[in-house]
Amino acid sequence: MRPASPGVSSISRSRSRVGTVAIGTFTLALVVVGLVASPSPSTVVQAGVGDSGVWVTSVAASAVGRVNTEVAELNVAVPMLNPRAEVVQSGSRVIIVDRDAGTATLLNPATARPGGSVALPAPSVGLVITGSDALITSQTDGRVWSVPLDAFGRSAVAPDPVFDLGPGAVVATTPVGGVIAVSPTTHELLRAEPGTSIAQADRAAVELPADSGPLQIVATTTAWAVLEASASMLATPAGQVDLSDFTDGDVADVVLQAAVDVEPELSSASPVNSVLVSTRSSLLEIELGTGTVSVLDSGHDGAPVRPVVTGGCTFAAWGDGTSWQRCAGDPTAGVAGVLSGLEASDRPVFHTNSGRAVLNDSVSGRVWVPQSGNREIDSWAKLLARSNDAAGTSSSTVTVPIAVGPVGQLERIGVDHDSPSSGGSPSPPTEVVATLPPAAVATLPEPPSVPDAGPAHESPARPPVSAPVTAILQPETGTVSLSWAPFDGRGDPVRGYFTQSLGPGATTVESPCVLLPSGGVQAPRGGTVVDVGAWTSGSFDGIDRPGASYGFIVWGYNGAGCAASDVVTVTPRAAPAAVTALDGEMIDVGTDYDYEITSIAPEASRYEVQRLDAAGSPAGDVAEISLAGSVAVPRALTGGPFGEVYSFRIRACNAQDEGAACGPWSDRAAPEESLTFEPADLNYSAETGTWSWSSLPLNGSLPVRAKCGSWSHQEIPAFNSAAKCWTDPAIPQDDAWLLVFVGSKSRMLP
Repeated sequence: MRPASPGVSSISRSRSRVGTVAIGTFTLALVVVGLVASPSPSTVVQAGVGDSGVWVTSVAASAVGRVNTEVAELNVAVPMLNPRAEVVQSGSRVIIVDRDAGTATLLNPATARPGGSVALPAPSVGLVITGSDALITSQTDGRVWSVPLDAFGRSAVAPDPVFDLGPGAVVATTPVGGVIAVSPTTHELLRAEPGTSIAQADRAAVELPADSGPLQIVATTTAWAVLEASASMLATPAGQVDLSDFTDGDVADVVLQAAVDVEPELSSASPVNSVLVSTRSSLLEIELGTGTVSVLDSGHDGAPVRPVVTGGCTFAAWGDGTSWQRCAGDPTAGVAGVLSGLEASDRPVFHTNSGRAVLNDSVSGRVWVPQSGNREIDSWAKLLARSNDAAGTSSSTVTVPIAVGPVGQLERIGVDHDSPSSGGSPSPPTEVVATLPPAAVATLPEPPSVPDAGPAHESPARPPVSAPVTAILQPETGTVSLSWAPFDGRGDPVRGYFTQSLGPGATTVESPCVLLPSGGVQAPRGGTVVDVGAWTSGSFDGIDRPGASYGFIVWGYNGAGCAASDVVTVTPRAAPAAVTALDGEMIDVGTDYDYEITSIAPEASRYEVQRLDAAGSPAGDVAEISLAGSVAVPRALTGGPFGEVYSFRIRACNAQDEGAACGPWSDRAAPEESLTFEPADLNYSAETGTWSWSSLPLNGSLPVRAKCGSWSHQEIPAFNSAAKCWTDPAIPQDDAWLLVFVGSKSRMLP
């Protein structure tokens, strides 16, 4: 096991690369259905949003929403510009994950307003909530970042991961809010319950196939299980369980029980020692102590949904529109059900919270509530109608003049439309409708038309106070993601935000954000401006000019005026220059004689190398080398035959998280041939005093031969053949030697 880099606990060495993230923006609006009659909008908000519920998603409606499982209805809908947003929930903590935008945003479930965002550190990640932190795991290389929930919007994701599980790793939560992870790289399972960090997690060996495919993991109160579906194999603390007799050969449709919401009361409950696996036709229960497989239900014919166990109930469902559940008091055989409206193309998943479960197809947005007889919910259109006339709604709309056009659109400002040279009259602001959360609408002041001198003891409304803005550049895509904490409205809620990219080299705006006499807002001008509504994140593309400094500002506004953040800047790093100096030498590396690179100029974060064939053309894959901490033998990385002078080309490159740009290639060659000395399948028999091998080492056209003898008795004769060398009489192995000659060089073995 190699030591971790400073500040990183790892199973394998932490790699300092951040993958490409495609950044977008989206806006937010909110409509709430009140649960009870209320004399005030704020009471309706608390009843409709603040109580427990299960959050779901809809691509068709481009929204996320909250299901009240007690009455089986969708009573909150939050529209998104990106329809593929995902929801991660743990109790009252809700995070919206937007992979396309490269952000994760904490949602306040009491108001359904953003509570701050962070930039995702990699393009393909998984996110779980454990305790007061969000764990973000790269699904590509297994790096893990830990972000405190109270840091959302106040700091970027730490540039260094806190742990490195290796490629293919999977992270999930335990029933009491801890974390469990499996690493295919080291065949280890890690478990850390609340109060213990993943770096100090308990470890256990897990038996996995040599070339394991995608893994699924679940934790019970005291045990665990890991499913490798392609091999129909379930790994448990007691060993492997072969499920091939139950999968009907269809390994693509085998799923393990999903991790459920945090249920702290389980910490004192009786230990659970079984897990569920669903196949296309059956629901299986596996006893983890014995490996016994039982069929709980069968006769299905559809893609299985990962089953869940929550609130004392077990739930399963299939793509053929059938379901199964068993709760306390139900028959041992369980209760079969039908999912009305489920289509063959749907791919629903279970979402759980506080012992309640719903089945949600994220594409259509349809929801079924199994604890209410599989009642179907599909009221997204009604909630998103943005009409105050809808029955039971508590939403309000505010008309806001926005100079940049419809919400979420970008306007590239290339000329000053107010100047005579622009060839036209000034462009009036475009009227758009922005739907604001009831909690904010209930306290919005009337838009001031003419300043009114009130009583001397009243405090005048004041513009917001800005918050620090984090800007993270993804150099490979030329995209910058911005995130910030909500601005302080100083008693007058912030209505929305603009993000502004000033362009390369610019540090000032053409005109600031302005509160109009009508109470509307005119967007700032200069560079590129985006209205992001109430959201606390945004992004810009085209940030790719090496060495140029790009400036960004976030503007927030309330009923009293606008406030600007400080200008934050990013500077894309230019590619390194060509390699001008390279030193190296021939060294012994194990039983090989090979070329080592010892120094390179100019200095760079990393270098890439590729072998050249006899004609001087690139051959094979490009490999990455580092001069820090280990021997840099390029032939060992790129491949290539022994018995020849190793020729290669090399270039200096920036780090992956700095854009990975590389300079031009430079051709180089080793001073001598690379040689290997160890015969294949080398073996020594002390009984006969014989060295034997299946073949002598291959070294191109160079001659190879072997000679043997005794260290202590040089007079003992030795004999050779093509496949062995022996002494007569036989001698102990610790007194025997074998000398292999390749060309003019030789090596003593072992």
